[in-house]
Amino acid sequence: MSRKLRQSFVLSFISLVTLNLLLAACGTDSPLSDPAQTAPTQASQLTTTTTSPTSPATTAPQSQATAPANPVATATPVPVVVPRFEAANCPFKLGKGQVDGQNINCGYLVTWAEHKKAQGQTLRLAVAILKSTGSKPAPQPLVYLEGGPGGPVEGIIRAYSDSIPIDRFPAKSLLNDHNMIFIDQRGVGYSVPTLECFENNELIYADLVNGLDLRAKKDEDLDKRDLAALDTCYKRLVTEGNDLSDFNTAENAADINDLRLALGYDKIDLFGVSYGTQLALTVMREFPQGLRSVILDSTVPLQADIYAQNPANLDRSLKVLFKNCAANPACNRAYPNLAATFIRAIARLNAEPGAVEVTDPRNGKTYLYYVQASSLLNVFFQSFYDNQFIPAMPVILAGIDNNNYDKLSQLLSYSLFGSQNISDGMYYSVDCSEAVAFSSPEAITNNSRNTLPEIQKYFVPSSQKIFKTCQHWPVKPANSVETQPVVSDLPTLVMSGEYDPITPPSYGQLAAKTLSKSFWMQFPGIGHGVVFSSACGTTVAAAFLQNPATRPDASCIAGMSTKFVINN
Repeated sequence: MSRKLRQSFVLSFISLVTLNLLLAACGTDSPLSDPAQTAPTQASQLTTTTTSPTSPATTAPQSQATAPANPVATATPVPVVVPRFEAANCPFKLGKGQVDGQNINCGYLVTWAEHKKAQGQTLRLAVAILKSTGSKPAPQPLVYLEGGPGGPVEGIIRAYSDSIPIDRFPAKSLLNDHNMIFIDQRGVGYSVPTLECFENNELIYADLVNGLDLRAKKDEDLDKRDLAALDTCYKRLVTEGNDLSDFNTAENAADINDLRLALGYDKIDLFGVSYGTQLALTVMREFPQGLRSVILDSTVPLQADIYAQNPANLDRSLKVLFKNCAANPACNRAYPNLAATFIRAIARLNAEPGAVEVTDPRNGKTYLYYVQASSLLNVFFQSFYDNQFIPAMPVILAGIDNNNYDKLSQLLSYSLFGSQNISDGMYYSVDCSEAVAFSSPEAITNNSRNTLPEIQKYFVPSSQKIFKTCQHWPVKPANSVETQPVVSDLPTLVMSGEYDPITPPSYGQLAAKTLSKSFWMQFPGIGHGVVFSSACGTTVAAAFLQNPATRPDASCIAGMSTKFVINN
């Protein structure tokens, strides 16, 4: 079981399920005209190299061979600045009302693959700049850092379009006061290179098309097949010229600082979600001079052993669900003793996997998937990410207890097919070097001793598979500083969701301990990604950005709770 549930089910940390559902329901090459975005203002911090006009965009100039006896005329080499921003047409489909060159501008940040060398290979990172809808936006932009690691930003950018009303995506209001900048991090989405492992995605379709019945397959056989696909992806990416050890959070943080410099900003505001908070914390440590304020939404403290604590965190989320249902009169009447229902549901699937119809939301094709006890726990883990599914979990559990899987079908569909939004290569390159390298299977066992027996039996072994996986993705271990608390006096808003299974409220509190000017808040009824899930979260974030030195008004939290779905 990995941070993004790679062994069975996957969901991007920024609530891709919600954004996909919302989206389903519902021309110039220059950057924005804001003077701050037109040219670097800190050229002394930029690196200048020399290249000819025909040099490839992905490499720095190489030493020239001896000139031929009869040389031909060549163009005079011209200086090239790295980092730099190159305007370009948006490479993805824009949402309703988004017009390239008017309220959205795209391009590429050209930056070093390895910043300390400041030479050799360069990367092209896809950037989109959304123009503020207000008449007087703040002088500094709000730079969004996606989760994953390896999550793309295309879906979130389109969520800011006219396709989705603000009452269904309140985070759109952040555009009132800020230009917003989105970047596909190195190895992700439309950036070049991208570290997508299509070999893994092909297995999902192969299993579904062939009607894979997991009852007839041994776990070790499936593991060998999955690892073989991963080996193929790793070798392909290396053969394509990628040093996968360059795809890490420290280099990512330097990219964000390069983005600020290339667009000519003295200060920026950062907004990170999930892994984006780990990245934001690293930027705070390495480049504090470029930051005005930081929002950490669903925080990953660098010092947390996130894999070792996964089972215990799921256990906590389940117990919060059981407690809240029992305290809600309607939920308690409809689903008395939800904990016992959960135990029976797990036992049922252990005895006989349940056949569930799943539908690919992109093409409407339907497949049959067999859910086992272990895979159901992975689904529950994933359900707690999204407050769309949390209220329905008692209904789902009651259905399974009665051998009815209709309510599970929608969640499972998005769980399976959402995996293809993630850059596997970036995910494993980051986590194998920065998280797994500093943890162990024994740590998972030790941290799970007080969890529910069902978690110990089914979820712990699933969680431990990441250590075998990383043996097939060899990258250099990160510097130990990547496991140390970040100490900062930058104004920081730390937001936690009550049910969050991967970055629980205790993680937000842990990170805030060493951030002297931080404000930590917990939001009831919310899972992972507070701002994207809650109007209250967006309101608090907007108030903080207006005055980061003062604790924002969070009185709206008092009215939040879980609105359980009752199946009459």
